[in-house]
Amino acid sequence: MSRSGLFVLLAASLVMLAACTGSLAPLADGQCVVDRVIDGDTIVVSGCPEDRVRFLLIDTPEITNPAECYGAEAKRYVAGRLAKGSRVRLDAGVLDEDQFGRSLRFIWLGDELLNLTLVREGYATRYRAAEETRFADVIAAAESEARSARRGMWGAVCDGRR
Repeated sequence: MSRSGLFVLLAASLVMLAACTGSLAPLADGQCVVDRVIDGDTIVVSGCPEDRVRFLLIDTPEITNPAECYGAEAKRYVAGRLAKGSRVRLDAGVLDEDQFGRSLRFIWLGDELLNLTLVREGYATRYRAAEETRFADVIAAAESEARSARRGMWGAVCDGRR
């Protein structure tokens, strides 16, 4: 086989492999593709070095072990915003990973910081990480505003109690 024929065969093989596995390298525009939403503050992505990503500086109620008030609503909201195939940009902070090996990132959906939106709309609380200062003040202010306005979890009634 000629050298150019070998090159074409190799290129075609790589294209087919990428189609089967999702991606071989980060997307050219620096964005990742959302594969699925695990819960309100954890997603799985492809097309980036990260795969399991935990939203930085926020915490949403748990959906299992045990399920907490407003956890299912937080997951539904994130799943509605980040449908499979959505593109997001991941922005690292000071802390790279949590104790479970998940990458800790700020999640950008276009020019929207989704971490902040989740807190502002009452789906998440501010997670206090002393090392992270970027966006900490604006996220704290958004939590205070959501709490005062009784948005989302702050106005929810679960199991007969607020």
